[in-house]
Amino acid sequence: MDRRDRLDELKANPKKIRFIRLCQIAEDFGFETRKGAGSHRVYFQEGIREILTVQNVGG
Repeated sequence: MDRRDRLDELKANPKKIRFIRLCQIAEDFGFETRKGAGSHRVYFQEGIREILTVQNVGG
């Protein structure tokens, strides 16, 4: 599955996307993660001031 397919999957059903799949999509589009253990991932991208925080359900 390529990045466009994963993005289409997210758009089609955003409430059913898995944590790991959302992390893959962020990385596909150039976001880097600050590696951390646990249920949260924080992504950033050079030139974008906002950060993207992803939390696993129940985490």
